[in-house]
Amino acid sequence: MKSLVSGHNVVSTPLVDKEPKTFYYVTLEPISVGKKRLAYTSSSSNISQKGNMIIDTGTTYTFLDPVFYEIFAEALEEAIGSKRVRNPWGLPSACFKVRSHHSDHLPIITVHFTGADVKLPTVSSYFRVQKHMVCLTMIASYDISILGNLSQMNLYVGYDLEKKKVFFKPAACTKHSKNA
Repeated sequence: MKSLVSGHNVVSTPLVDKEPKTFYYVTLEPISVGKKRLAYTSSSSNISQKGNMIIDTGTTYTFLDPVFYEIFAEALEEAIGSKRVRNPWGLPSACFKVRSHHSDHLPIITVHFTGADVKLPTVSSYFRVQKHMVCLTMIASYDISILGNLSQMNLYVGYDLEKKKVFFKPAACTKHSKNA
């Protein structure tokens, strides 16, 4: 089965055969906050193995290892210039007070899969909960890491199950959105 994504700016990463076969497994390497690369490591033994992340359109948030998530949130605090604050909606995502109601000052988050660097659009990484507060679309989880559907916004994602690859291409689906 193929769901082709082609053209300029397409990157791909291998699908990893792993049980259960009902998921699409890929290998997440570092994640970048702006230009700062953070190795995706933790005390968990499976975090550095191939197939350490699932791509799932049925999961809303992106789930990351809690040890890594803490390092990641600290890097965002530094890049944004703001300490974390409690999520006013009671969700477990890290939130930050921001000076501007515009999202152009927020750092770009890039997920680095084997062979594919995928820049997540700002609207895919943060959601605005108040005029001067944004929260991540990512949360900590002790279960397997998952790239959820919020992180896939403004990306074409295609699967070639014969060649065992996933393709990513930037899109402008929410070009006029004012959520972030």
